[in-house]
Amino acid sequence: MLSLKAQTNDRTSGYIYNYLNSLFNGKRKLVKLELDLIDRVRADWQAILESTVTERIQAEKSVKDCYRYAGLNNPTVIWVDHPLNVLSILIDRPELADKSGVIINEIWKSELKIQKLIDPEHTAHVLANIDPQYNVRIHKDRFMDRITDRLNDLVMNRANDIYTSLTERTMPSPLQDYRIGDLGYFDYFLQIGLDMPQIQPAIDLAKSCGWCWTFDRLAILTPKPSKVKIDRHGKIVGIIYNNVNILIDSKPS
Repeated sequence: MLSLKAQTNDRTSGYIYNYLNSLFNGKRKLVKLELDLIDRVRADWQAILESTVTERIQAEKSVKDCYRYAGLNNPTVIWVDHPLNVLSILIDRPELADKSGVIINEIWKSELKIQKLIDPEHTAHVLANIDPQYNVRIHKDRFMDRITDRLNDLVMNRANDIYTSLTERTMPSPLQDYRIGDLGYFDYFLQIGLDMPQIQPAIDLAKSCGWCWTFDRLAILTPKPSKVKIDRHGKIVGIIYNNVNILIDSKPS
């Protein structure tokens, strides 16, 4: 835990402290009331991670807003009932251009604002504590591997096994899978008052649908899974679609 200089729980005194502190180092330190919000935001994102409720109208609006903020053409939105089924579309449409990187870069522009305004010790503290999932620690390498990154690799590898004709091509990057720790980080700073309008559509998208792929003029969305299984260590062990755990079984039903 950070050693904070703020000595009061009072909101007014806290903001006066922030103002006076900014006169000296130009960057805002988070007061206790704001730091206490981390637990609530993390819990909110844990609920999003485990949610099985799909809101299609909200998801379609949100993904179109993501395109708009990234300066891309408004996409046609289609739905597939299983994350791996998107790959069958790619077999027939090799010309599709992946635009996920453009949208993600637009989202990450908000990091520049955070780093400019917030004390780096405090941003590091938020990042380390906001992710609702457990990290796998490899002590000898002093390396932390996020479970959600490994989950995405598993799904993509499984897709390669099914659609062997795509193995020589670059696999598309989902705009959204289950790597939601970063969005929780941005959501936190949005909630404490930073002006980052391009973050809200990405948050709404995560709340309303499952995997999402974004191509030039075409977005492919999937519903939330019917169940997410998380073991007692916090590791994701099951993403269930149509009674099939896509981390174990090779084919959608």
